[in-house]
Amino acid sequence: MSLALDAKALTAGQPFTGTLTVTGPRGQPVPEVEKDFFVPERIPGIASLALSPVAGRPGTFKLEGKAAPSVPAQEPRLAGVLRLGRAAAGATSLTLSLPLASVVAAAPGAPEVKAVAPAVAAESSLSLGLVLLFAFLGGALLNLMPCVFPVLALKAYGFTRTVHAERGKVGMHALAYAGGIVGSMLVLAGVVLALRAGGSTVGWGFQFQEPLFVAAVAAVLVAFALNLFGVFNVGTDGTALVEKVDSSHGLSRSAGEGVLAVVLATPCSAPLLGTAVGFALAAGPATVLATFFMLGLGLALPFCLLVLVPGLTKLLPKPGAWMERGKQLLGFALLGTTVWLVWVMGGLTGVDGMARLLAFLAVVGLGAWMYGLAQGASGGRKAAGVAAVVAVLAVGGGLSLRFEETGPAVRKASMVAEAQPWDEAAVAAALKAGQPVFIDFTADWCLTCKFNERTVLTREEVRAAFAQHKVAFFVADWTRRDERISAKLAEFGRAGVPMYLVVSPAAPDKPEVLPELLTADSVTEAVRRAAERVADAR
Repeated sequence: MSLALDAKALTAGQPFTGTLTVTGPRGQPVPEVEKDFFVPERIPGIASLALSPVAGRPGTFKLEGKAAPSVPAQEPRLAGVLRLGRAAAGATSLTLSLPLASVVAAAPGAPEVKAVAPAVAAESSLSLGLVLLFAFLGGALLNLMPCVFPVLALKAYGFTRTVHAERGKVGMHALAYAGGIVGSMLVLAGVVLALRAGGSTVGWGFQFQEPLFVAAVAAVLVAFALNLFGVFNVGTDGTALVEKVDSSHGLSRSAGEGVLAVVLATPCSAPLLGTAVGFALAAGPATVLATFFMLGLGLALPFCLLVLVPGLTKLLPKPGAWMERGKQLLGFALLGTTVWLVWVMGGLTGVDGMARLLAFLAVVGLGAWMYGLAQGASGGRKAAGVAAVVAVLAVGGGLSLRFEETGPAVRKASMVAEAQPWDEAAVAAALKAGQPVFIDFTADWCLTCKFNERTVLTREEVRAAFAQHKVAFFVADWTRRDERISAKLAEFGRAGVPMYLVVSPAAPDKPEVLPELLTADSVTEAVRRAAERVADAR
């Protein structure tokens, strides 16, 4: 095992690169690695550290890191656990402890070239009360994001259907919906805390980096849609479902819709949300739980107001024959969301993964149809039908849900042709050459990211401004898990994408963080300011 750095010494506050080479016993080939194969320890004098495998060279890893701003008392060492091989086949863990290089102070008066800096002071000094307010408002704003539209429409249909029942029943539906949202948020917070305790860096929307999770959400959406189409019913026949909702079943459905709202909301990032969740994930467990709780309350706010504020329910249309057609139309809205999830799966696992997901969704459709037939039977035939449905789903899922991640070379990072993959060394080189830098932290499953990309970053005036000021455009693609990007987001107090940085070579330690929702003016003005700072410094 050997480590070779690209520089003889590390400079405080500056990025560095190198190569780690691992050789197998007696010349045997080194096994391939899975994601999260390296967990670094906290190393005095090192702000961040990550390893990435070099394609086509098993056992060779690219080292990227950044030295801390201050010079440590002792020479730092590369320390952590490296896992070789796949967990299913029995991985081998190696404990690393290799000398890096001495850290020296930056030359007096020399410009400090670095791609990123710690989070903006205004964000790092947020009070807990302000963070909880941001979380509540960010959750409320999520209702305006396209991710949540299908569920909101479904819920509006449900409230229209039950609005003429007793007021207490309608209130219970609203509480069940809010309980589903808040409960799901707290479960999500618990998962985040558990993963963080295990050494993983996670953020908002991280679960969409897992192909099996995407497949599960797509299956739920298809099942919801088929239920709306009348392929099967849940607990009662369709006519009774429209006319009167059974209390226990109705409350369960409302809670389930709340859970689905949370699942579909996580790929979106609303204003204030990134700051609040980023602050929470850098704090203790109590703050994480409180922030996610307030986020859930904000997301549930619109329909709680609809029920609790007198007179608002009168704004809903009266039930009628239109509702049956409207219910079926909502089914197509859910299928439209499923199309997006199939596209997300393509970014994670390629065309083969998309085909496997579509095959599994066909099995889900078959299972729903069989369940609908079984509902018309009685006694033992009904039980046998349900058992057959379970068997079909189990066999179909076992055969189709086997996903392989695609290599980064075959994945499209950005719609902007001039964009290049984000790399600390490349960013540092661009800044050293005097180029302003624009870094787009994005993911295929992030609808806010894709909205900004299609409506702002590809606009002619934005591209013209980039060309005029010779901006180096970098894309940090977080579609799949990447500890380097997770750590970079955390440095700026963010827990997820999108995040946009504009860095001026004249002040590389003070990058400008743009809002989650971009406009052409905000981007072009930020680029112009970065270029002007270079001109003023000359």
